[in-house]
Amino acid sequence: MRIALVSEGTYPFAMGGVSIWCEQLIRGMPDYRWQVVALTVDGSEEPVFPVPANLDRVQSIPLWGGALDEHRPRRAGRGRPGAAFTDSYEVFLRALVTPLETTSPEQGAANRGLFLLALRGFYEYAAAGGDLGAALMSNQALGMMIDAWRELRVAETGPAPTLADALRATWLIEHMLRPLSAPVVEADIVHCSMNGLSTLVAMTAKWRYETPSVMSEHGIYLRER
Repeated sequence: MRIALVSEGTYPFAMGGVSIWCEQLIRGMPDYRWQVVALTVDGSEEPVFPVPANLDRVQSIPLWGGALDEHRPRRAGRGRPGAAFTDSYEVFLRALVTPLETTSPEQGAANRGLFLLALRGFYEYAAAGGDLGAALMSNQALGMMIDAWRELRVAETGPAPTLADALRATWLIEHMLRPLSAPVVEADIVHCSMNGLSTLVAMTAKWRYETPSVMSEHGIYLRER
């Protein structure tokens, strides 16, 4: 069996409890072949653990360096990303910006479903050659974010976001969604070592290859990260 173990800021590039757990898991199951998909800062990190004999590959997905996979062929027309992106982004923004306190449990569940569909749309856009990072940072996307906030939060007393606010928010989102543009891992199962961004790697494998996934949660993700 081939297992893809997904880490974020931990194994094999940093010491700590989760990293040690990852190494023990790989070494403790020598009959399985492993690969690690590591969400890293900029891709320059060096391993701090010796490589187990059954670890075949470490794939790094830098979240905070330059644009991901700059030499991958991309579709033309990067100035305006087009409907293949904007349709998904509109759904994404509606699910993201709608205040939770204004939704019923049923509406909340529907929003989560729409959010997942939007993420899949982003993945398919990138898989077809679209530059997801450039699309998210386009003027069109910035305008859509400001419009969505004004439309869905009109009753709020606070000021509407400025262009600088939208730019900052979009910049953070672009970095967080980079796993959707990374090469899809090929394995028999994807094991996420924590919640959060690691699950994006598992979702792309599910969408491309129908790969099942499991997750080990070592603590409350927002506290850990």
